[in-house]
Amino acid sequence: MVLLTILSVLGVLLLLYKLITANHNVFEKRGLPYEKPLPIVGNNLDLVLERGSFQKVLSEFYARNREHKLAGFFSFLTPIIILIDPEVIKKVTVKDFDHFPNHQTIFPKKERLVHEMMSSLTDQKWKNVRNTLSPSFTASKMRTMFPLMNECIAECMEHLDKKGKSTGKTGGGFELEMKELCNRMSNDIIASTAFGLKVNSYKSPKNDFYEIGKSIIFLRGVPFYKFMLAQSLPWLADLLGLKVLPPKSINYFSKLVIDTMKYREENNIVRPDMIQMLMETKKEVGKDFTEDELVAQCFTFFFAAFENNSLSVCTTAFELLQNPDVQQKLYEEVKETHDALNGKSLSYEVVMKMKYMDMVLSESLRKWALAPITDRICSKDYTLRDDDGSTVFQFKKGDRIFVPIAGIQLDEQYFPNPHKFDPERFSEENKDKILPYTYIPFGSGPRLCIGNRYALMTAKSMLFNLVLKYKIERSPKTSKDMLSDSVGFQLGPKNGYWVHLYLKGFEHLSHVGKAKAFCLESVIIAALFKVIFNFTNMDLFIVLPIVGLLFLWAYKWLTAGHDEFIKRGLPFEKPYPLVGNNLDIFLARCSFQKLMAEFYARTRQHKLVGLFNFRTPVIQLNDPEIIKKITIKDFDHFPNHQVFFSTKERLVNDMLSIMKDQRWKHMRNTLTPVFTAAKMRTMFSLMNESFAECMDHLKEKGTAAKSGEGFEVEMKEVCNRLSNDLIATTAFGLKVSSYKEPNNDFFKIGQSIAFFRGKAIYKFLLSATFPQLFKLLGFSVFDQNKTDYFIRLVVDTMKQREENNIVRPDMIQLLMEAKKESSENWTDDELVAQCFIFFFAAFENNASLICTTSYELLLNPDVQQKLYEEIKEVHESLKGQPLNYDAVMKMKYMDMVVSESLRKWSLAAATDRLCSKDYTLKDDDGNVIFEFKQGDRINIPIGGLHWDDRYFPNPAKFDPERFSDENKDNIVPYTYLPFGAGPRNCIGNRYALMQAKAMIYNLLLKYRIERSPKTVKDLMSDSRGFQLTPQSGYWVHLVPR
Repeated sequence: MVLLTILSVLGVLLLLYKLITANHNVFEKRGLPYEKPLPIVGNNLDLVLERGSFQKVLSEFYARNREHKLAGFFSFLTPIIILIDPEVIKKVTVKDFDHFPNHQTIFPKKERLVHEMMSSLTDQKWKNVRNTLSPSFTASKMRTMFPLMNECIAECMEHLDKKGKSTGKTGGGFELEMKELCNRMSNDIIASTAFGLKVNSYKSPKNDFYEIGKSIIFLRGVPFYKFMLAQSLPWLADLLGLKVLPPKSINYFSKLVIDTMKYREENNIVRPDMIQMLMETKKEVGKDFTEDELVAQCFTFFFAAFENNSLSVCTTAFELLQNPDVQQKLYEEVKETHDALNGKSLSYEVVMKMKYMDMVLSESLRKWALAPITDRICSKDYTLRDDDGSTVFQFKKGDRIFVPIAGIQLDEQYFPNPHKFDPERFSEENKDKILPYTYIPFGSGPRLCIGNRYALMTAKSMLFNLVLKYKIERSPKTSKDMLSDSVGFQLGPKNGYWVHLYLKGFEHLSHVGKAKAFCLESVIIAALFKVIFNFTNMDLFIVLPIVGLLFLWAYKWLTAGHDEFIKRGLPFEKPYPLVGNNLDIFLARCSFQKLMAEFYARTRQHKLVGLFNFRTPVIQLNDPEIIKKITIKDFDHFPNHQVFFSTKERLVNDMLSIMKDQRWKHMRNTLTPVFTAAKMRTMFSLMNESFAECMDHLKEKGTAAKSGEGFEVEMKEVCNRLSNDLIATTAFGLKVSSYKEPNNDFFKIGQSIAFFRGKAIYKFLLSATFPQLFKLLGFSVFDQNKTDYFIRLVVDTMKQREENNIVRPDMIQLLMEAKKESSENWTDDELVAQCFIFFFAAFENNASLICTTSYELLLNPDVQQKLYEEIKEVHESLKGQPLNYDAVMKMKYMDMVVSESLRKWSLAAATDRLCSKDYTLKDDDGNVIFEFKQGDRINIPIGGLHWDDRYFPNPAKFDPERFSDENKDNIVPYTYLPFGAGPRNCIGNRYALMQAKAMIYNLLLKYRIERSPKTVKDLMSDSRGFQLTPQSGYWVHLVPR
């Protein structure tokens, strides 16, 4: 008997399992890719377990399947066909709409009003109602409805004012949960514009309209489970006659609309709301609408507007607090619009014409789609074909279809760096570049949302008023990651949309709390010092725990993130608090070049390794093939450099090397013609003058030394002045001789910018290590007067040349020509910045290249002699003519010597990249090596690679033969990167090589370079800090030839 019972139970369970999983092979039979579903929940396990929102589940499913045109998905027990390709979406929703005209009905048939709503209607009945209602949602009708909306928003702002006065009396602002605020606003607007009812949900928080409305929108308890049953087993819900929505709530709204219509007809009352429009529409078309049909169209507002209108304001506010630059720009447009109204009320036309407002809201609707999907039902069999007529898929009557709005709008194929909030995607210049059917916030085709004007009008008006009066900032309760922090069907952080609002005029106090924290810490520390020397035994028990806690807090804060690479499975060396892996450079025990080279040598067995640059985790690429992938093959995932300077640095952030994404690309394309061989050839004559003055200076030093055996000279000082004069003449169009006028303004100001000293270096380190604190304090690394000096210099020179038709073959002239030829309207600052970049890319580097090459020549007299012989031969072939670009750049051994110098003493110890969108690094077999995340900082160890004996045997030996015609092709690609790699490589490499080679040519032609008693024995060990320079300098002994 027991055995029979067990077998019966197992039989029933097996039967249930078979029933539940009966259609799990449907996509396999129909040849459609899909992910294996689980019983009952299908592909919604994370949603059921509250590990993610419906938006996240669908977006991640889309991302995993985006290589397919269509994919199969199980929404609980129901198989769904998801359209992934925009062209397929176009066919289904527009071109072949007659095969897919309807939405799926998600409520049981017994729901009286829901099935009469336009969105639930099907076929001809839907078409008739849509045509009837379309005139109700025109711009002219929205215009008449706008004053009603304005009243509700005014009451919302009045509520905020009162809340601010009661909770933020000091002017420091107040915390607010935006969703509750916006739900009430949305409720009041719907009551007024749809149902003709005056409601104030702030003064009457428990009013019937709000409470009953919430019971319909936010399904909880038994109604929620009824809804889930209707979704998963609609036939069973209909069989049982289930009703999801409370009958009392339905009757309340029916009675409200019908009584209002009757009262208005009897008393000739006219009010510009939805009820009035429906009454007029009914008269105009002569159609006998039933009472339920009329009520249902007002009822639609609760499903289409209540949650969505509230949500669009909340998500936009969330982005504005995270992107203060966007918020500021929007405020400026709002303020300008408000001032232009001259005291008049905001109108529909005004708010809808605001361009940046539209860009901001459009980007919010892209990043945070109000509906993660829209759906269709296949009404008759349909064959989907590609452009060649080949069958892609056979749709069958009854197939349910999802269009994954959220997934498409977060696809980096269509929206690069999709998780970045960037309203510029929707600027006049960019919005036409968006691929059709990849941005569909209100759906697509004839079934798109009829009320999109209403939704945009509501959101824009609320944002206008909110941004006009308040600055929106982060609250301690603000969610850090909204997508990960949302669960269930509605997009919203579990703890709410918390913000901190500051009344305009008091926003300067927004950092008072932070300042108080800093002050409090200072007071505590000062008090501790006082107490330490004056405590009693009782004090000891109080002081020591406080000191201990203070140090523990400091240690925890300084080491936060030190487990980053453990979590991500990347080998790394344990960092020190604050300094990371930079202890030796921090203690001035070595140079940055040596630090990086030794770190690489210790970790080179790993393809990737983690390091800490002070507190910042950095992923170092040690493998040449990975470097190739990151810098070239998959460059679109890693297009930018890290910005080491604050946004307050006026010129620095406009330099080509700092620019990002499309802006960088446009400037790079503009400047590329400036650095061609032809342009360098015309610029060379200017350089020759500076070289001649440098050689005259050396000759004077030799004469002053009064010794036929030569004289000592510190090469770095000589080369810095040469580099300065070359930059002055070739970049800024200025004639300077830093040998005759050693204290000229250009040299002094240039040095202060190129070589950080004193406060500047500490500001730079603060900017690189704590960028948020640096920005908060409003610091800038460079003196504004010094940057203004260069701006005036360039702008005045350009103006003078244009007015007097002056042409000079220098950088300014080339930029002026490039600006005329480019379609981009570059500002003066952007043009000046490209001259300014010479101080960062050329001043120190060009001088260092000449110095390191001179150092190697004095250590390797055989190499020096061979190079001299080539120089002598070229000099004689010139027959008294000045040295020219072609002659110097054709010198083979010169190129070998300089190339080897760049290998052994790389000008940059490393180059960097930023990961702009998540990226999976795979090996040749397709196995995952590492998952890069958006925002990851990446280091390419140029110095380390150049000293790796696997690629350059005996790397400490200076051997120009590595770069001979016979040997240079044997160098493993991406192991020799003196000017970087890929599209982001140094644009000015020709300029650098031209300058260095020409100076070495002139120097060796007239002098033999020998060791001085002051010459360092080991350049690598004797250098400190970020620049490769011996502490005592680059001393040499020059002997005239």
